[in-house]
Amino acid sequence: MYREERNATGNVPKAAPPPCLDLMLEHWAPNPGMQNMSLCDGTTEHDDSDVDGGTLNDDDTAISGSTRNKRKKMNGECVEEGLRALADGVRAVGEAMKEKAAATAAAAPATPSDPILAQHVIASLARQEDALKQQTAAIHELICTLKGEN
Repeated sequence: MYREERNATGNVPKAAPPPCLDLMLEHWAPNPGMQNMSLCDGTTEHDDSDVDGGTLNDDDTAISGSTRNKRKKMNGECVEEGLRALADGVRAVGEAMKEKAAATAAAAPATPSDPILAQHVIASLARQEDALKQQTAAIHELICTLKGEN
């Protein structure tokens, strides 16, 4: 029965199940976490060792007995890590585009067959490069603001 616990006191009338509950259960039941049980509860055991073999990081403060206490990261630090990863990804994409453009330019004939098309492509690349520079500057400014380095 759908939401039986609501009817346990008798104060709430029986709720009719949604019209497509069977279809929803059929679709979602095989997915992880949809078996009507907690993925992480008090009985779940976790391996607390680090991936690198259990060495202490700068964020670790101490090991007391069998438990390890970690310094809680501030929101700014978490955002900074995410933005740095994003910047690294954008930088990698830019480098890959530059390498591909260089390889294409080396393979392309010295004189383009359609000069108007070549001008449009060059203008488009210039706009993309300017947009990338603006985005990188905005990310850098946000990181500096979060770190308080104005």
